[in-house]
Amino acid sequence: MSDVVRAFQDRVFNYMPTHLIYIPEERLIHREDLYRIFQPEGITEEIISLFLTENCSREEAIRNLVSQKLKYAILSHRWFDEGEPSFQMVLSKDGLDGLPGYEKLREFFTKAEESGCSLAWADTCCIDKTSSAELEEAIRTMFRWYRNSEICIVHLAQSAQPTDFQKDEWFTRGWTLQELLAPTRIKIYGTNWLPLTGRDCTNDKENEEIMRAISKVTGIPCSDLRYFSPGLLDVREKMVWASQRHTKRIEDIAYCLLGIFNVSMSIAYGEGRRSFRRLMEAIVQDCREWQIFAWAGPHSSYTAAFPDSPSGYTLLCKETSSALSTRLHSAHHAWHIGHPFYTMTKKGLEIEVLLVEMMMHIDREPLKETNYECITLSPGSENEMYFENIQVLCDIRFMLHSRWAIGIINYQTDGTGNRGGVGELAADTDYVCFFLGTGIYSPYGKWEKVDTKAVVTIRTKQVVWKPVTALWL
Repeated sequence: MSDVVRAFQDRVFNYMPTHLIYIPEERLIHREDLYRIFQPEGITEEIISLFLTENCSREEAIRNLVSQKLKYAILSHRWFDEGEPSFQMVLSKDGLDGLPGYEKLREFFTKAEESGCSLAWADTCCIDKTSSAELEEAIRTMFRWYRNSEICIVHLAQSAQPTDFQKDEWFTRGWTLQELLAPTRIKIYGTNWLPLTGRDCTNDKENEEIMRAISKVTGIPCSDLRYFSPGLLDVREKMVWASQRHTKRIEDIAYCLLGIFNVSMSIAYGEGRRSFRRLMEAIVQDCREWQIFAWAGPHSSYTAAFPDSPSGYTLLCKETSSALSTRLHSAHHAWHIGHPFYTMTKKGLEIEVLLVEMMMHIDREPLKETNYECITLSPGSENEMYFENIQVLCDIRFMLHSRWAIGIINYQTDGTGNRGGVGELAADTDYVCFFLGTGIYSPYGKWEKVDTKAVVTIRTKQVVWKPVTALWL
């Protein structure tokens, strides 16, 4: 039976939280206690043989039996401002009486047992936050813990029906994004712990009304709500989902996205907004999507290549949306979009663009109650026949540049991945670009990205072929 023990060990240490609540005793246990409580020896050869079929091998049968034996429910909720039970309080069972968070926890236990689970996990009391090692493991593996749960019990304290979702703070928090996307099965309870769907609905991700209501308030397509796959595809879209969410700690706006993008980095509370810069660097290391650079607003204080938070990725106007969806293919070449081999260097983000020098004209009246001014950019004389004028909104109070340009990101390449070369732009097409400036105060005389209030696009008048230029941002 060593294969059963190995499967049990693999499940316990690689797929389950470090601590759980054993519901029958309302006792906090370490995952190592699961051996004594659930006894893998109970999975006998006779039981295994009942599950063997042509489509189910012995190994798969054992794995399924072990996962059913160790199934757990997981809680997703909005923390109270005060009155939540801590790890130490639940461990000692001291000071729990009358605590609002403990009453919520006991309601969760009841719903978990109704779903057939004798194990439960909640972020308030199942992480020993005095242990930096345990806290780091929890943050880096939390997405997997929600994905591997038997069911996620969602408590929406401010919602009595789906039409209340718009005002429920659960949909505005950073951590609840992965708690919504990761589980394959959820059950939603509203005010007073009343279910928002009938008892015959065991998985609210299969309920059309609930999914449409959540999609409306979050902007996440129903297909992603049901079948979300973490990773580095559609990075910008995932950032948009997080752009209106908030966390109590600045660092958590990056940490809560680790599982969604399936990237790993060390946890270091106290680093402030540096955490989001590190998240972006981890994403850029393996991402090949040019859309990741279609952001606006203030840049990170550590690099101009990235925004300072997901809020830089917002919904776009019609022209910019059109530019993001452009997919032109040359009749003579297998063209690809943008430079896919951008990389972080000691000089900054290295990326190849189509550089077009521009002349700047500033409207005299700034926008009311802001530091933004409307700037008109017109192509230099040699480019006038190729591009239309564009207007951008930016804060020019501290701009010490004397030359201006745009760097077009989503040009068509020949797909070889070689440095240099020539890029192609189609006629009457909108393209996403950086607004750039340089001057005597620019380090090494390089082009620098200028922050703008909205993503900048430019429209071509005719087909353009132009050599690419390397930038370091």
